[in-house]
Amino acid sequence: MGCSCQGSKAFQIEVNNEKYIVWSLDEVVFSTIFAEPKDEASAEEMLWEKLCAFNPELDQKLEFAFKRVLLQFYRDTKQAYQEYQKNQQQVG
Repeated sequence: MGCSCQGSKAFQIEVNNEKYIVWSLDEVVFSTIFAEPKDEASAEEMLWEKLCAFNPELDQKLEFAFKRVLLQFYRDTKQAYQEYQKNQQQVG
């Protein structure tokens, strides 16, 4: 029986009108949501640190631009996840 685990996934995101391939964006965003940061500034820092851990080649000069994009992914995903949880509670 083989391993059912999957490796890191590649995602293409646009930052400052340039396309970048980053690894594990899904893991970065969901692990930040589950960590329940106290505010969006904390979430932003967590997102950037985790993204850099998976993607050490990222240009640190683009930190601010990446953080804006990451924070929007975080907001959208968090909202969708909260709606999913609410629907699951209504069904169950």
